[in-house]
Amino acid sequence: ADNFEKEMDILLRAVNAYKEIQSTIASYFMNQKISMMPLYATRILQASGELICGQVILEQALVAQKKIDELGS
Repeated sequence: ADNFEKEMDILLRAVNAYKEIQSTIASYFMNQKISMMPLYATRILQASGELICGQVILEQALVAQKKIDELGS
């Protein structure tokens, strides 16, 4: 995982940004501004997809690096 510190940091920042989007939606819901939620629907779906894809790609990179380390370069 040492080889992927930069990528892990980027993923962490993406998760934090995603949490901010979710907090905004939650505040709209709590403040009875449900009509604002559709404005964020596309953004949430796009961010969700990118976040999940980024996580999966990073997980696969870790698996590949582990195998490379086992076999020797």
